[in-house]
Amino acid sequence: LEQYPYCQTLWLLYLKNLYLLRDGSFSSELRKAALYVNDRCAVFYLIEGDKYRLWLENCRSKSSV
Repeated sequence: LEQYPYCQTLWLLYLKNLYLLRDGSFSSELRKAALYVNDRCAVFYLIEGDKYRLWLENCRSKSSV
């Protein structure tokens, strides 16, 4: 991330890893990632999984309008 801070994919994978490891720095890193990740719906879906599938579909349809 230090070398490519604007790479959205790296931020998504990094956040997912922190979440799975239940790392204490997850919330602070999530705030940093919000600056670099364009699609916040993708972050939400990646972290929360299939629990909010309908919410994601609504979010994407609103953003495409």
